[in-house]
Amino acid sequence: MNALATLRNVNSNLGTTQDRISTGLKVSSGKDNAAYFAISETMKGDSGMTKAVNESLTLTKNSVATARLGAEQFSELASEFRDKVAFAQENKGV
Repeated sequence: MNALATLRNVNSNLGTTQDRISTGLKVSSGKDNAAYFAISETMKGDSGMTKAVNESLTLTKNSVATARLGAEQFSELASEFRDKVAFAQENKGV
């Protein structure tokens, strides 16, 4: 009887270990440890929120970089236009 109880305990522990290995988590459901499970779910949510914020910041950074490049090109074109107008006015007077 003692050997059978030990075997059942070993099989139960083996099942728990296999579940942890297959999920990659020490606590894979609320029945394993409710407090740890609640904390891990909160951390997963926080992690997802952080990823979303990072993606938004990257998108904003890329948008600002594109706007800056456009502004620089506009400035260059305006400078060229000013130079051409000045050149045309000089040649008109001659």
